[in-house]
Amino acid sequence: MPTTDLHFELGRWLQSPVGQQLEARLLAVLPNLSQAWPGINHLQVDLEKALPVKRNVRQMSYAELFSSSEYSPLPGGSLDSLTLMYSLDVAREPHRVLHMADQWLAGSGYLVIVGFNPYSLWGLLRWVMRWFQTTPWKAGFYSVHRIRDWLKVLNYDIHYHTSFGHTPPLERVYQSRLCRPYERFMSWLLPRMGAVNIIVAKRPLYPMTPTRQRLTHLEKPVAGAVAGPTRNWHDKKRHD
Repeated sequence: MPTTDLHFELGRWLQSPVGQQLEARLLAVLPNLSQAWPGINHLQVDLEKALPVKRNVRQMSYAELFSSSEYSPLPGGSLDSLTLMYSLDVAREPHRVLHMADQWLAGSGYLVIVGFNPYSLWGLLRWVMRWFQTTPWKAGFYSVHRIRDWLKVLNYDIHYHTSFGHTPPLERVYQSRLCRPYERFMSWLLPRMGAVNIIVAKRPLYPMTPTRQRLTHLEKPVAGAVAGPTRNWHDKKRHD
């Protein structure tokens, strides 16, 4: 799958003062989610700059993982968890990113999606700023509802959703003494309307819909056999 330069641009933007503040808050939330997850094969996909992660978490860049549509850098079903850091926001075909992630995850694996939230103050600003074609405003900003629809096709349920980053994207605001109290209050008041969404998805323990193969097996009649209710009805008529 061909990549774009947007992941380089967004990776550089995350090194700006405002981007660093977002990353710091993400680091305060993300490790707590994965503490109880089973398995030893965990992968985090970053953009350009690698965030600090736990010791048992591998890291790869977006480019080395999604740059080829013909070669898969990971064996199928090999991951216990996969964290996509803004991968959908910078992808030309975000649904294909999820499809590839599904192939790499084990049956009980966790999929973590970090991305910008259109239903936030930042999402409102994007409608104005995106005309200037600057980062991060030209990122995808996909809603949870849209991501849920993509995940349903792959038979995933969303198990957890939160957000962070309620502060306006201005450096002087982030440096204010009131920034932290304001952020805590808004996180309590509007927990799912922050600038960045964190979504945790997982396959259910049972299939959501019967597969076509199973339906075909159930509907296929056995040669020479008569359905139970029909046979009983004929027997009753004979005795009468």
